[in-house]
Amino acid sequence: MVNMMHFPDGIDLLPEREKRALRMRYYFGLATIGAFMLALAVFAGAALLVPSYLLSKNQAESAERYFAAERLSAAQSDSSGTGRDVALLSERLSILKKYERQPAVADILSRIGTDAAGAAGLTIISMTFNANGSGTTTVSGTAPTRAALLSFGDKLSKESAFVGAQVPVSDLASDAALPFTIPFGYAPSPH
Repeated sequence: MVNMMHFPDGIDLLPEREKRALRMRYYFGLATIGAFMLALAVFAGAALLVPSYLLSKNQAESAERYFAAERLSAAQSDSSGTGRDVALLSERLSILKKYERQPAVADILSRIGTDAAGAAGLTIISMTFNANGSGTTTVSGTAPTRAALLSFGDKLSKESAFVGAQVPVSDLASDAALPFTIPFGYAPSPH
């Protein structure tokens, strides 16, 4: 006996036009639910950001008030501007005292470098000075010959302001185009 109420799978009795309308209504429902979920997520995110926005706004206002109070305090303590001028002059004086001896080293090195016969490529690598004016200097360059390098080293060692200036033996390895590095100390002459 055949059950008339049961249809086998695969039989669709709806006309094609109604199938399309049903499919469109299904997709429209899915799109509506998706848009609703997206709007819900945006509103929930905005609601979660409100406390941090209010906190940052309060902190910004507090920082502005603090800055205004500091500016007012600075204006009251230095209304005439003399404090700023004195501080600037004091800073300039300390800089002049600290770097008083450096030009002497540069002058001596430039004189020796130009007087040395054929010495070329003299470069000051580093100049470090202490508070009392003494310090260390390292020079490097390229000498055209071994004799020119030895002459340059002798002139450095004969300067009374330079201490321990000697050409390293390793720099005398070849006869021409000798790269060299000479470290030495600087001791200012007493006035």
